[in-house]
Amino acid sequence: MKRGNAALEDSDASDTCNKRSKTCSQLHFADAAPPPMTVTIGQREYRFTQAFDTFWRWAAERHAIDEKRRAGLPAPWSTDPILATNKFCNAFRVLDRVSQYIVAEVIEKGPQRREEVTFRVLLFSTYTSIRTYETLRKNIQPFTWQAYKRANYEGVLRDLYNKGTAIYTGAYQKPAPELGFA
Repeated sequence: MKRGNAALEDSDASDTCNKRSKTCSQLHFADAAPPPMTVTIGQREYRFTQAFDTFWRWAAERHAIDEKRRAGLPAPWSTDPILATNKFCNAFRVLDRVSQYIVAEVIEKGPQRREEVTFRVLLFSTYTSIRTYETLRKNIQPFTWQAYKRANYEGVLRDLYNKGTAIYTGAYQKPAPELGFA
């Protein structure tokens, strides 16, 4: 058998439902159908591993938690102790608070010319901070690429920095792509 994805191996998938740790068994619902033994992608056949199966059940449980929370149901939204007591981003990125903000406040508000929307998205993505973006938008008018002056943005950002306000967030870090330069 050809190998491809590291998350999929030649292990016996029938063992995955019987040999789970305590936490894993909580994520693998007793009434759930066993996962398919193999999947074929691009003429390659892969067998699922326990880790692969557990990841997707974990993602499904995270999404179920978000749906219960949004429906107004009281916590805890999961019987899994880790998922019930820790915060995780949503299984679907577009459902995250910051992603919703980008759509509603960064993309949809302001001039809709392509260069203006691109400017706002890149500016927000530089800091990935709602507070920083709102401070810039409040203090710089007009808040457009056409009227952009670096000194205005630098002044607002320096004021935030001098007050000890975090300008960046560690969330949603985007590493630079490798463009073939060494």
